[in-house]
Amino acid sequence: MIKIQKIMPAALVLFIFSACATPSASLTPAVVSATQTPTVIQYVAPTAEPTALPTLPVTSGPGDCKVLDTIMPVIPEEYKPTIPLIDEKQDWFLGNIDAPVIIIEYSDYQCPYCQYMSSTMDKFIKEHSNDIGFAYRHFVIPQHDKSFLAAQASEAAGLQGKFWEMHNFLFEKTNWDLWILMTQDEFKTYLEEKAVPAVSGLDKAKFMKDFAGKEISDKITKSQDDLYALANDSRNGLQGTPTFFVFVKGQVYNAPPLATVFENMINLSKLDDQRIKECPPMTVDSQKNYQATIKTEKGDIVIKLFPDKAQTAVNSFIYLAKKGYYNGVAFHRVIEGFIAQTGDPSNSGMGGPGYVLDTEITEDMNFDRSGLVGMIHGEEVNTNNSQFFITLNAIPDLSRRYTLFGEVVSGLGVVEELTPRDVNSEENPAPGDKIISITIEEK
Repeated sequence: MIKIQKIMPAALVLFIFSACATPSASLTPAVVSATQTPTVIQYVAPTAEPTALPTLPVTSGPGDCKVLDTIMPVIPEEYKPTIPLIDEKQDWFLGNIDAPVIIIEYSDYQCPYCQYMSSTMDKFIKEHSNDIGFAYRHFVIPQHDKSFLAAQASEAAGLQGKFWEMHNFLFEKTNWDLWILMTQDEFKTYLEEKAVPAVSGLDKAKFMKDFAGKEISDKITKSQDDLYALANDSRNGLQGTPTFFVFVKGQVYNAPPLATVFENMINLSKLDDQRIKECPPMTVDSQKNYQATIKTEKGDIVIKLFPDKAQTAVNSFIYLAKKGYYNGVAFHRVIEGFIAQTGDPSNSGMGGPGYVLDTEITEDMNFDRSGLVGMIHGEEVNTNNSQFFITLNAIPDLSRRYTLFGEVVSGLGVVEELTPRDVNSEENPAPGDKIISITIEEK
């Protein structure tokens, strides 16, 4: 059997990437069962994992279309994280405060994966300085003997406008490998003799006084008390470090520590700004023959369309193709022997045109061979969008679960040569092969 790729509300997912322990053994784990977790991301894709996904009833006639208020995943109120917004007076912030995407990281200086992510985020922020803002917040793990001291050091440097310089020094791999093995007393000496001189313009006497002062200690202690309260709320998924939250257009998502995911959110936000705000007019004649030539970086793929079987899907595909909607769009998900998926200008796997279509099902249309073309939809029926897939094998379990609206009649070898990848995996980050253009021929 084939199952829909279930994407839970991002605020509720307890990601396995968290590398360090919870801040307190008394915290309530954020465990949420699948039965109480609604899917809110509108566009998902088939996977090869078994499931008892039911088949859909046969439909008659063309389906309807519905315009969306947004293509961004919408978190229901009862599941929204309660993470506080950016406070310019309290938060250590980089980038554009007015950026469409704001990322907040809860991190611990002594956490190995936090150290790894620091260089990733530094590079990402520099590459996307106009599109994102980034805030760092302390998540002190009590089991880490120098975590609180390291937080004090960055805060003390911050009083002299040097927070990020000390932050980067502490996370720099060569330095980090040294100081995590030290005793607390050795670490204090290391700060005075190595860290302070390394941060240009830092006054040593003031730093050491502030570092040992009550003001900074009280600030960090209060922030941890506030953090524990947030961690006890299962909506927040604050159970380890690093934990990332992404604020986009009034929504807040708990995100895995993957630069690809952050970039996807930027692209999705931009696509939402450009979404189509009306349904396409019905111009396709169900009795005529239509052929689409998809020109890709690997060669041409010619598809015979089935307007007599899926008139609404074919009409939308032709409408978008003629608008140039697919030009430059990558095959963001290619799984050998399964499917090649494309049709999302954000290349995130979550994007769409701004409207959704009814799922059209005919009893005699089966995904029983390679080269068949289907529409991507959400877990709910009647959420087809611009994304489509081409089968790379017979996958009968897709039959009567997805709208089948075309078949490759030339260029199946091109489809089979597309670069394998998955946009949400850093294990296979190769850029996807792009669609150059799609031309439509009526016969």
